[in-house]
Amino acid sequence: MWVITGVLALLVLLALPAKAESADYETTLDRLGRLQALAEQYIEEKNSGDDPIDLTLSFTRVGDYNTTIWQLTAGTRDGEFEKYATDADPDLWDLQGMNTVELPNGVVNDEYYVLEYPTWINVIALTTDGNMVMIRQYRHGIDQTCFEIVAGVCEKGENPETAARRELLEETGYAGGEWHELMAVSGNTSTTNNITHCFVATGVEKVGSQHLDRTEDIEVHVMTKDEVMKLLVNDEIKQSLMAAPLWKYFYQLNIR
Repeated sequence: MWVITGVLALLVLLALPAKAESADYETTLDRLGRLQALAEQYIEEKNSGDDPIDLTLSFTRVGDYNTTIWQLTAGTRDGEFEKYATDADPDLWDLQGMNTVELPNGVVNDEYYVLEYPTWINVIALTTDGNMVMIRQYRHGIDQTCFEIVAGVCEKGENPETAARRELLEETGYAGGEWHELMAVSGNTSTTNNITHCFVATGVEKVGSQHLDRTEDIEVHVMTKDEVMKLLVNDEIKQSLMAAPLWKYFYQLNIR
């Protein structure tokens, strides 16, 4: 049997309570249902010949912070099914997240996928005595427990600095200090559409306890600058969006 398993990603970000998000939710489910029906129709037609096909689709809900993410995976590696679905129901073009891109040299890529995410933030936080507020948590993607700086997602209507201050307080119990934006960086300019705003907060103080999401298990570690630099040099800061601002911070610190 010819088995085709494709991947097509839709991220619908629903950061509001259930009543406010219901319209988006119902629209998404309706479109997913139409895609499922087309997949079943496509499989039935293909299986009528001597070369049968098994097209795999899955639908997963993942909760993170105050945002609910609906993600669809479906058969987009099979370009024939992709054309079949979008010809039959053009509205599914947006669902698949596929774009047609013309490069500066005139070459056209008619199957270009972009993953849509909200704005992200992170913060290098320093206490009044100059130590750095770090966190440590398990990351399932690489199956490692990692040292990190505080990071998170901008909720709907939040500006990046407000989000960074909220995340620092929630994850560590630290707040206050003087803040400035160090840099803004993309995790992948090729396939993601969002920007991560990186802040430095100096003179933060412990004002309360952590307020973690039920899926979070975060340890707080107050470390010296030398200890954090050692983590960087030894490749123990695995998240590139955190390593980049840390390297820039230490570079600027050393040239002053």
